[in-house]
Amino acid sequence: MAPLLQISLLVLFAIIIFAIIGLEFYSGGFHMTCFDLYNPDYLPISLPNRPTLAPCSLSNGSATSTGSLPHGAFVCPPNYICKGYWEGPNYGITSFDNIGYAMLTVFQCITMEGWTEIMYSVSIYQLFFDGVKHKE
Repeated sequence: MAPLLQISLLVLFAIIIFAIIGLEFYSGGFHMTCFDLYNPDYLPISLPNRPTLAPCSLSNGSATSTGSLPHGAFVCPPNYICKGYWEGPNYGITSFDNIGYAMLTVFQCITMEGWTEIMYSVSIYQLFFDGVKHKE
C-alpha cells in the first residue's frame, strides 16, 4: 500500500474517533441561544455586545440566565432568555448531531480554520475542568 494512502487512512480514522467522542459528549448541544424575553418567538440576528448569535447555557437551570458563568461559558444578557429551537452555528453545519456533521466539525478543528469559535461554543458543555478554580 502506498505510504500516502496509509497516512490518509490514519487521519480518517482519527477524525472518525474524535467525531464519535464529540457525538457522545455534545450531541444536540449547539441548539440553544438567547431569545428576547418580551418576544420569545423571534430569533434575533445579533445580541447586545456580540455581533452574532452564540450557544448559551442555563444558570442553575433557570430560564432567565444573567450574569456570568465560570470558565468562559456564555450567558444571555439581561432581558434575554436561553432556549432551544436554533439551528446552530454556521446554519447548523457546525454541530455534533450526526456523524457527517461531526466529522466536518472535527476536520475544521484539525485544519485550524475557525476552531476558536467551536472551542468557545463547546466551553459551555465542558466536562473535565469544572473543578479548577481561577485565581483572581
